[in-house]
Amino acid sequence: MERSWPKGRDRASGRLEDRGVARSAEDRLHEGAGNKDPGGARILAAKIAVTGVRRRDVLNDVQNAEAAIIVAEENLRSSENMRLHTERMARKGYVTPLQREAQQFAVQRAKIDLKTATMAKSVLERFTKQKC
Repeated sequence: MERSWPKGRDRASGRLEDRGVARSAEDRLHEGAGNKDPGGARILAAKIAVTGVRRRDVLNDVQNAEAAIIVAEENLRSSENMRLHTERMARKGYVTPLQREAQQFAVQRAKIDLKTATMAKSVLERFTKQKC
């Protein structure tokens, strides 16, 4: 006996199809164009474009930004430790002044990377419109 699937269910997965979300912006655009109002299609397209970013995309971007901050902090700590070690070795004469200067630049670069990652997260949180 063949199983009958309720209307709106996908046979392969057995899950409900999300017809409202699955429709593309182009489908909605054509719906607006089918009306007697020729400007309706453009207005509908503009509304779709302005609605904002989906919540899961924003959360994913925030998590990526937080991960970048953690990596940048670790790189800064590592660079700072290497600089301190290079300073000690330079006092004993094992490291050239050029190597010591290179470590100082590595610390500066790590600080800039941390500032960049922090700024990217704050910009994302302040200026991204979330669609609830």
